[in-house]
Amino acid sequence: MATRLLIGALCVQCAVAKTEWNDPNPNPGWEKYYGGKCAELERCTEAGDLNCLQTSAIPLCNLEVQETRIEKPWQKVLGLAAAHGQLEVVQLFLNSPLKWWSLEAPINDSGENVLMHAAAHGEYEIVAWLLQQGADVRTQSVAGETARDLAAASENPARTLGALDKFAAEKTEALVKALRTNSGLTQAQMDGCLKGGADLTHVDEDTQLTPLGLAVNNGIVEATAKLLENNAPTHHVHPRTGHDIIHTACDRGHFHIVDLLVHNGADIQATTVQFEMNWCVCRCRCAARC
Repeated sequence: MATRLLIGALCVQCAVAKTEWNDPNPNPGWEKYYGGKCAELERCTEAGDLNCLQTSAIPLCNLEVQETRIEKPWQKVLGLAAAHGQLEVVQLFLNSPLKWWSLEAPINDSGENVLMHAAAHGEYEIVAWLLQQGADVRTQSVAGETARDLAAASENPARTLGALDKFAAEKTEALVKALRTNSGLTQAQMDGCLKGGADLTHVDEDTQLTPLGLAVNNGIVEATAKLLENNAPTHHVHPRTGHDIIHTACDRGHFHIVDLLVHNGADIQATTVQFEMNWCVCRCRCAARC
């Protein structure tokens, strides 16, 4: 009877050990299956071996992480894939339903995300794909470097910078078109243009206005505020009218926008070219103070 009780107590302990997180492994034999699998994950990532990653390396590395409490390697191997030009592996990780990999989280101690790391290694095809996924070109490393800064110093600067510039040009065109026609630019669309590197100093050939000038001219308050948050220049003199951006807001009677411009450093002493009309002369139109 005593023997039965002892065996029963041992069985209860085994059951508890199996259910409590981080208890000693009740089956040490498992180590031969998951031991060293995170190292295998790195090797398969560098080699671009999708079959290895999907069938064993990823699931068994996850088991190793759970059983041994080692540091999670997910962002590290994402960086490895980018550095070794393994586009399909980068796509596998970032498209995974597991959501273990992040487009924006750092992949190393320098604070580089995957876009920056790919740019630093001149992997322009990966850079182009990451931009399409919504990677933010404005993000900076610990040293204050952007993907563009790192691309310029890479082994393949021309093509990598070309990928960044091409995407930025597309986003600039999309932003200008939406603001020019006041076609109901959504916040998501605006964010996408800014993340993609839209040039906020660009002057639209048709209207001779910058993106901020277009937003102000059409009275789009939300777009104006967002552009100002992203350091859009508040000074641009229209070559035909001689109006600075703040004069345009004043002339159009966009009072809320005038206030936004003033609080973001617009020059209240700026004068129009033809009429030498400054902010104080405009005040009766914009209902603001000198």
